[in-house]
Amino acid sequence: MSGLEASSPHLRCPGFVLLALLTALLVIYGGLLLRYDDMAHLGMSGLFILGAGTLLWDRRHQLTVGSSGPAVVMAAGLSLLVLLISAYLLQQYSLYADQIAAGQGIAKPAILLMRSLPLLSGLAVGLLGLGFRGLKQVWRELVILVALGLPGILAAYTVDISPMTARFSTALLWYAGFDVIRDNLTILLEGGGVEVYAGCSGLESMAYLLGLSLLCLIMFPLQGWKRYWIPLVGVVLGFVINGFRVALMAVLVAAGKDAAFNYWHTGDGSLLFGLAAVLAFGGFYMAIQTLEQSSGLRLADVAPPREAAPSATLLAFLEQEDDAEPENEA
Repeated sequence: MSGLEASSPHLRCPGFVLLALLTALLVIYGGLLLRYDDMAHLGMSGLFILGAGTLLWDRRHQLTVGSSGPAVVMAAGLSLLVLLISAYLLQQYSLYADQIAAGQGIAKPAILLMRSLPLLSGLAVGLLGLGFRGLKQVWRELVILVALGLPGILAAYTVDISPMTARFSTALLWYAGFDVIRDNLTILLEGGGVEVYAGCSGLESMAYLLGLSLLCLIMFPLQGWKRYWIPLVGVVLGFVINGFRVALMAVLVAAGKDAAFNYWHTGDGSLLFGLAAVLAFGGFYMAIQTLEQSSGLRLADVAPPREAAPSATLLAFLEQEDDAEPENEA
């Protein structure tokens, strides 16, 4: 008998209770993202949660449902933790509403807490419905929830890549024929310039595409070595597309188009670049998967038919001879 759970689950939670709890936690999470105006992460959250829900729905009849007392207590504790974190984030929003509305972002601790809510919610519902041992049945869904939040947390607490982004965007402008100069993090053109802060370095976009690559690999697996460099392609693609965005904003500032700069910097234009990165990666992944499937079909077409082994053919011949001998003797 385990110290956490009895040898066989003996508590079964009704399905409508699990669905109600999951819906309530997700509504709270979505409401927080709307309150913080984090539309990019709201869209990514919808995509990831839809992917995890699809996997779970496809295997709903294969799950062994049942929990235990300690698992139920842990689920209740995690649900309470989600509520406490949500209340804290609402309090932080009331204190820094002007800063958030100005597009200055939120503090790193708030990012850490916000990104952890989907996983905590998934664990709470999983423990309530499946118990400790049953969580291994939904490990793919839990990995998807980790992929949703962990890259953003790492992006907030890892090294700043703003210098690399400034160099890359400067190189793009130089190759495009602009008279451009880079002064540390500032990209200068004839009419003005921009300074690349950490929030514009592209690290968040790279984190999103890293998580998206893990989602695709779980839902639509690839074979062989391709599955190992797909995440790297996502990270590089996010960095490159953001570099084009920074270069565009530098051109707009130099041209004196402040309204256009604000649109592509903090307005809906910034979301369009994120959408472009997601679509570009999705198209790339679909192309790789199509090539893999077509190559597999070609190999199946050119493969020679498998001949029976000589030993098996000889054995069948001898058996026929043995059956025919009694008839000859008669």
